[in-house]
Amino acid sequence: DDAQGLRLVDFDDFERGLNRRIDAITTEILRIVRLDEITLIRTCFVALCVLLVLFLFIYAGIEALAGASTLGTVVNSILPLVAGFAANSFNIINKLNLPNILENIQVDIDVAIASSLIGAA
Repeated sequence: DDAQGLRLVDFDDFERGLNRRIDAITTEILRIVRLDEITLIRTCFVALCVLLVLFLFIYAGIEALAGASTLGTVVNSILPLVAGFAANSFNIINKLNLPNILENIQVDIDVAIASSLIGAA
């Protein structure tokens, strides 16, 4: 809103314009990857249900093995060993090339921004 014609923009107008640009870029990226609000809500709901069922199974397993039975004692002593070996052998974080993945994501974002800016011009 340049009322005096000085070609100056105050901070609030700049922030409003920037927020509109961010919303446009976000919408364009979601359109490119074919995601809409219904798909995201449905996916989050399914993930929440799976997580809830997982917690129920974990609770049921702890309840079943928490007693002072022989089976409970054996399982409770073996579980930390198995978990440690599994975590060590499946250490996927060290196998990922994280800087390369982040660089590829940055390139994709730059391309989306550039195409969005070219389309707006």
